Amino acid sequence: MALTACKECHKEISDKASTCPSCGAPTTTPSVTAAPTQPKAKRKTTPAAWAGLILIVAGIVWYSQTREYREQSLPPIPVAVQHRPAMLGPGEVLRVNNTSGQSIFAVVTLTNPTTKETKSFLLDIPAKQFAEIEHREGWVLAPGDTVVISNDAFQSWQGSI
Repeated sequence: MALTACKECHKEISDKASTCPSCGAPTTTPSVTAAPTQPKAKRKTTPAAWAGLILIVAGIVWYSQTREYREQSLPPIPVAVQHRPAMLGPGEVLRVNNTSGQSIFAVVTLTNPTTKETKSFLLDIPAKQFAEIEHREGWVLAPGDTVVISNDAFQSWQGSI
């Protein structure tokens, strides 16, 4: 630390002082200088990031198309669907007949188009037998209800009551 003369009042002051303690005049070399602020540089997207984004989008498109193709290449689900009026309760009874020689585990999704309510049921249908869904399972089947029966090994069956 060295002493210098103030340019205004000519008294001795420290060379580290930013202003003169006697007159308050600023010194020529302030002890703390603020770093000049520069505008933030805009981030640029690198070519590698663009390539990664393109690969992700292409993968999503490829997956959705291959899933649709896979569904179309499967055999139709071997079921016959019927419905009849319920004998002991409200609505109708959905009867799903397995027409194949092997047991089928299927997901039956019912949708009421008026209320937009949807419910799914798991059915294990023995070979050459049937399974039924009625009001006791929690769904009052009504005309207009849509039915989708699906299994991963077969094409889905769609219809309505």
